[in-house]
Amino acid sequence: LAVKSLWGKLPDRAVLYFPYPNREVEVPLDRVSLDRLVAEIELMAEFVGSHHRPGDYPRTGKCERCSYVWLCR
Repeated sequence: LAVKSLWGKLPDRAVLYFPYPNREVEVPLDRVSLDRLVAEIELMAEFVGSHHRPGDYPRTGKCERCSYVWLCR
């Protein structure tokens, strides 16, 4: 979406690369997928903007790769 905003069109292909575990994930760029993405981001931003206490965010126990583990301790 940033590319479209800057250059007026979407790229032909989008890929997220995760160095560990050396994995690529292709991101769909069709209209339905992008609309769904925008809706999810808006919901997430609304939730974060209205929930200011640590207790509002349940712990998942998947802390080994979380950059924010220090907040829970």
